[in-house]
Amino acid sequence: MKRSFASKSGGFTLVELLVVIAIIGVLAGLLLPAVQQAREAGRRMSCGNNIRQIMLAAEMFSTTYKKYPSGVHPRVSIVPNAAPAIVQVSAFTLMLPYLEQNALYNNYNQKRDWFDATPLAVGGESNFSIAQNRLVLLNCPSAVDPNRRDGNPQDAGSALPRVYPTSALVNAGSPADGNWSEQFAVTDYSATLGVNPRLGPAGLNLVDQTGHGALSQVATARDADIRDGLSNTIFFAESAGRPYVYNKGRRSGAGLLSNRTSGGAWANPASDFWIDGSSLTPGPNGSWIVAFLGAGSPATTPNCAINCTNGQDVQGAAYPTGYPSTASIGMPIVPTTPNAEPLSSRNRGTHYVPGTVGTSEVYSFHTGGANFVFGDSSVKFISEQTDIREFAKLVTRDGGEQADLPE
Repeated sequence: MKRSFASKSGGFTLVELLVVIAIIGVLAGLLLPAVQQAREAGRRMSCGNNIRQIMLAAEMFSTTYKKYPSGVHPRVSIVPNAAPAIVQVSAFTLMLPYLEQNALYNNYNQKRDWFDATPLAVGGESNFSIAQNRLVLLNCPSAVDPNRRDGNPQDAGSALPRVYPTSALVNAGSPADGNWSEQFAVTDYSATLGVNPRLGPAGLNLVDQTGHGALSQVATARDADIRDGLSNTIFFAESAGRPYVYNKGRRSGAGLLSNRTSGGAWANPASDFWIDGSSLTPGPNGSWIVAFLGAGSPATTPNCAINCTNGQDVQGAAYPTGYPSTASIGMPIVPTTPNAEPLSSRNRGTHYVPGTVGTSEVYSFHTGGANFVFGDSSVKFISEQTDIREFAKLVTRDGGEQADLPE
């Protein structure tokens, strides 16, 4: 008797196929966060390497000039051929040869402001056009769009930046006059100028010592001036995402004409910042309400120093914004000599002319903290949970403190 055997198909049934697809989906869902974390770890490492290269450039500058580079932001920007010829220039501009940007540096007119449109030579580039060049090293890979642009809040009533006469204060631009525009390439790193005096024992008592940081704009910095030690003093910190305003991971506002920080362009010395701190409270729809020194309730306690916000939202208000007058808090009146300005809560020590006040704070797009580089070129990732009192000890250059950082 012959037996017949039914042949079986070698393919999957529909049920088996669906099961396989479901398993693949589950595995992909489990693996994707790990892949994203690995990518971010690589970006964070690259970001740390960038800020280390910046410090190495500062060291080479120091070897050449016997001092560290620091931005200059005088009270009044003056006609270059007048005396004294004090113009606005950033530390990054001074370091261009050591950032492998010799061509930009050689075309830069050291006698004119960073936003000046007068070429150094006929047919050549101006400071205005040089400042539009993106420098890859100055952008952190973890930050948002590296091609974002900053504007010049000093440009009011003119299509191009102006050179101001000796006696004229700089007028502020605002969204209302339509002159603020996205033109200048940005940096995600900046010099830390110091700690705001109002945070100290004579003010809110949130920190033990205040005053100059390593690269203060009103005091020349040499190795001997960093009395806390190079390995204990921060020189550069992350302040990413500017001029967009970011509060605790969320962008604030719909556009730069209505919501922006003052600072962000690598050529603008106002992009360097003093540690002012901030405080956050939950707002509607998952947003955050940020308060700063001199703003909001008198009970405001700006005890957050890292990753709460990348800077005060100037919102087109008159510059400077949100800061009390020096007289109202008993600080000395700022003298007229630009390089003799004392520290004050209003101007963070160096710049208070309308349109020149920088409002940045320490901020990164990394989870849990931000990158900082110290005077010995060591890069440290400092937790955003660090108390502002301990953090300030790493910013001041001669406070004699020892910081106790969280693990």
